[in-house]
Amino acid sequence: MIEAFLQVIAQFAGGILLRFRGSKPTSKLDVVSDFDFDRFQGTWYLAAYIPPPFQKKLSSATTQYLRGDNGEIKVINRAYDEKKEKWIVEETAGRFKDAETDGWLIVDTSKPLDENRKIIFLNDNYDQAILVGLTMRTLWITYRDPHLEKRELDRFIGRASDLGFKIRQLVRVDQTHDWRNYSGNTTPTSSA
Repeated sequence: MIEAFLQVIAQFAGGILLRFRGSKPTSKLDVVSDFDFDRFQGTWYLAAYIPPPFQKKLSSATTQYLRGDNGEIKVINRAYDEKKEKWIVEETAGRFKDAETDGWLIVDTSKPLDENRKIIFLNDNYDQAILVGLTMRTLWITYRDPHLEKRELDRFIGRASDLGFKIRQLVRVDQTHDWRNYSGNTTPTSSA
């Protein structure tokens, strides 16, 4: 029993070191204010991201945000595993960090720490967004349409570079597969 407890503590400490090692905080980046979750909820396609250590490259990745019961947010992450030809689906719960009018979500994960998703850019139409974590090692460029034009994505990448993100670490996401039209195998996981 003590061995299992120590193993959990070691995993937790290792997760913290990997997440924050050599990373600058994003505390100087303001979150979107006057945030309207009802307009934000729905499906967001991942255009590009800075992957955390040891994460596989994602294909056709999306995140769906839905209003749940008791003020909770339902978060559904989907990605296609090209090697296994399967969808990986993770359903989790989230909540607002502070006020619901601030674009800062905390998402429960299976990792040692919950995931902060700070929305630092959201256009007026609520169809393009940039989200970051607590450090400059986490960045997601997302959009509503599965086919973002290259020049639009390049514009967002330039904005991320101007904010100090290391864009050489950025991975562009292929949106070839559409989960809405797929009835094959999925590998569901849950950390809620």
